[in-house]
Formats: sequence, C-alpha cells, structure tokens
Amino acid sequence: MKLKDIERTAIRAAEKASKIQTHYLQSGFDIQYKGETNLVTKADIESQEAIVELIQKEFPSHNVLAEEHDVGHDAKLEGPLWIIDPIDGTTNYAHHFPIFSTSIAFVDDHQTMFGLIHLPLLHEQFIVKRSEGAFLNGRSIQVSSMASLSKSVLATGFPYEKKTLKENNLDYFNYFEMNSITVRRPGAATYDLACIASGRFDGYWELSLKPWDIAAGMLLVEEAGGKATDFSGEPIKNLWRGEMLATNGLVHQDMLDAIAKIRLEHKY
Repeated sequence: MKLKDIERTAIRAAEKASKIQTHYLQSGFDIQYKGETNLVTKADIESQEAIVELIQKEFPSHNVLAEEHDVGHDAKLEGPLWIIDPIDGTTNYAHHFPIFSTSIAFVDDHQTMFGLIHLPLLHEQFIVKRSEGAFLNGRSIQVSSMASLSKSVLATGFPYEKKTLKENNLDYFNYFEMNSITVRRPGAATYDLACIASGRFDGYWELSLKPWDIAAGMLLVEEAGGKATDFSGEPIKNLWRGEMLATNGLVHQDMLDAIAKIRLEHKY
C-alpha cells in the first residue's frame, strides 16, 4: 500500500462529495438537528455514504471513522483507518456561506499519514503526506513568520454546548481578541487549520473537537512547519483529546501561557 494510492482514492472521494454538495446547494435541502445548534443535511449523509463506499471498495480491509451516524465511533484510532468529515461547517453550508469542507485523513500505526481538506466553493484543495510536505492546489505552503502575539491574526470556534459548558471558550476569546490584531471565527475547524498551515492565520485554539475535525489539519500544520499540541503543550496522541492549540510555532508559547493563566483564574 502506497500513499499515492491513498491520495488518489481520497481525491476521487472528495470529488464525489463535492458534486453531491453542489447539487443540493442548487436544488435545495431540508435541515435537521442533532442537537440544539448542531445541524445535519441530506448532503452530509449522502456525501459520507459516497466517500465510505469508494474507500471500502478500494480498501476493503481498512476501518472507517466518520462523523455521521456514529460510523466507527467505537473504533481504535490505530489503522489502517480512514477518518472522515463529509461536511465540516454544516451550519455554513446550510446557510450558503462558502466556508465548508470535506476532510479525509488516513491513519496507520497510530500516526496520521495522509490528509485532504477540500473546499468546493473556494476551489481549494489542501493535501498533506507525512514527511512530504503540505500543499494547496499543488503548491507548497508553509506557516507564517509572525512572532508577536499582539500582531497576530488568530482563529477559533465554539462548542455546540456553549450555553451549558463552564469552559465554553468565551474567556479565551475575550483575552485573545484584546491581545491580538483580531480573532476570526470561520466556522470550520478543518479550514482554520488549513489557514494556519498556509500562513493566513498565526494561531488557532479550540475545545470539544473530534478526530474528524483535526486528523487531516493537524498533519497539515506540522508538515507546513507549524506546531499542534493540547492546552498543556503536550503532543496530541489521542485524537479524542478534544482541545487543540495550533500555531506557526513562534507564538505557541505565548498562547500556552495565556491559556494556562485563564484556566487558573477561572478554575477550569
């Protein structure tokens, strides 16, 4: 098994998903709710089905972990395993806001080996292979060179349970908004990580993340020269960890220090 075969299959799967998503944007769709603010559409379900069907046809012995319908949610994250988010940013998608993506990652021997993040309406496809670099539409990308937190552009997202969680990210958001140029909130973790990798953002943090939110993007950041850890600064070995700080590496410690201070003040 070669990574180029994994890549070829992932690209084909993303193209199938893109056609489904574009079709429903043009023809219309109903919105359902998995929670008070957690949306799902027919495009999510059909995109995932198309991706999984192709992967299982090409690699019948591989396992699959995908967001919708709890596919593989009890699987060990060892591999060979495909981790799939058919539409990251479903709320954006449902409101025809163009920042949403299909994310596909391949894990083997406890390591993410390949990742793809495809944004159909932006015509952007990020691809990464371990030890081979990170790319946007075939062009090599790297993280920014910004070393000052106060001059950084940051990004984040909020958990679906923000109304009930004590650690709901509002305290972190308030601090970083007041101690950087600004904080962006695009609404798709995969896109946020792709923007770190391509130098558009300098730092990103978020809570309540799932493996399909970060598996491809974390490798993309690392291969682009950046750094991704949990909030204590430790490497993320368990993709169910939930929290992530991803940066260009230069502002990483400043952001870790700020997070530690906020956690202590609010007893998180």
